[in-house]
Amino acid sequence: MWDGRVWLSQPLLTCSAATAEELAAALEPQPALLLDCSETLASPAASDLGWYTLTERRVSGRPVWRHAVHADRWLAFDGSRWLCQLTECVGLSTERAPRSLPAHRADASLV
Repeated sequence: MWDGRVWLSQPLLTCSAATAEELAAALEPQPALLLDCSETLASPAASDLGWYTLTERRVSGRPVWRHAVHADRWLAFDGSRWLCQLTECVGLSTERAPRSLPAHRADASLV
């Protein structure tokens, strides 16, 4: 590790080559979707717009998507509709979540 003047020894730090499979998995494009709106939205809903990437997480049997820029924003299905939600609200219905906004006209390909 470089401390700005000299290289410091890091005996617990190791480096190893990745396998071809690991490299392929890391470089494989991840599914993504764009949440957009033809109307001007007021804050905070405007920050829900943008690119989302697919996660391994599932809620109500459906995949959960995470905003590519705002890591605290999620797109999840609450059992009846898709919602834009903050991290602490993922999977909760709008009645139980303080800030969950319907993702209007969510494409069926999200399922």
